Amino acid sequence: MDMSRGSKFKDGIRIAAAAYLIYLGVKVIGDVMKGVTEGRQILFVIFGIVFIAVGIWIGLWSVKSLLKEAEKSDDGSGTEENDRNIENSESVTAKEDPERIEADAAAPEHGESEQAEQKDAESEQAEQKDAESEQADKNRTE
Repeated sequence: MDMSRGSKFKDGIRIAAAAYLIYLGVKVIGDVMKGVTEGRQILFVIFGIVFIAVGIWIGLWSVKSLLKEAEKSDDGSGTEENDRNIENSESVTAKEDPERIEADAAAPEHGESEQAEQKDAESEQAEQKDAESEQADKNRTE
């Protein structure tokens, strides 16, 4: 999708800018320590610290944004078609499935009950992800 490519590019630029700010901050503080700068050394140290702090903040923010984008593309969420498919699957699973109830009741004692529990845990995780994506969509619209 073009949107994700553009946001990835912007995040990449922000990460590069953050790295440059951190580099400048370290260089300024290093120059003060070496005695290269004369006068107002405290001011240079303060600016160096501010550059480093801002660089770290921008870098972490951009990396977090990239990770969210990667997670979103891995899940396939965020598109209207997938949202509609999720809604349709929720309406189907909301109805009682007699075959599934019988299969769960007839499950043997060894192994398959653990598989059933694992499937239940996975379905709960999927429902939590769906709820989180819906909440994120609501937050974006606000």
